[in-house]
Amino acid sequence: MRKAILIRDLVTGNCPAPSCRVSRCHSAKPKGLIRNLDSRSPIGVGDKLRWNDTNEASFGKLDPQRLNREGFTFLEIILVVLVLAIAIVPMVRAFSPGVVSAKTEEETTVFTNQARGTLNRVMALDFDTLNSNQGAGVDLATVFGAAAEAAKESFTFKRENYTPTVAITDASGGAGGLLQLTVTISHIQLTTLKAQY
Repeated sequence: MRKAILIRDLVTGNCPAPSCRVSRCHSAKPKGLIRNLDSRSPIGVGDKLRWNDTNEASFGKLDPQRLNREGFTFLEIILVVLVLAIAIVPMVRAFSPGVVSAKTEEETTVFTNQARGTLNRVMALDFDTLNSNQGAGVDLATVFGAAAEAAKESFTFKRENYTPTVAITDASGGAGGLLQLTVTISHIQLTTLKAQY
């Protein structure tokens, strides 16, 4: 059976355990017992000195029962990690549609802005130029008058190159004087009308 004795009790001879086998050492050789501990870390008043059944002093060893009560066991840590892993998977699944939606919205915004810019440039051209270039897939170099001007409409988004498709059709029902302009980039399609003044 182990007993813990404070250093001040050892020096004064006041052993808290009445059946302590080392009580005679308290008054007989207290300096000798402390001298045996000089090789260990410094001892201050209030530090605990532990005695085992063979009457040997030990300092700095923890009580096994105290070890069982403090800290976490490996099994507890594994269980916590397992519970967290089970809880995190549904949370990640809950947020994944939002991430996909944000990517789609970004793509839609970029393509819409590019299509709007191309549509504005085509609308700025005179009616006769547009009327003479009617078709489902208009050659932008012909419409804008130069390949360099047509190249300004191409762009790169997420490492992919995109070029808008422009369609010019008659919207007057054969009477003339009204054209429908359509710009398409991927899944985005913008349409407007151009009238002859």
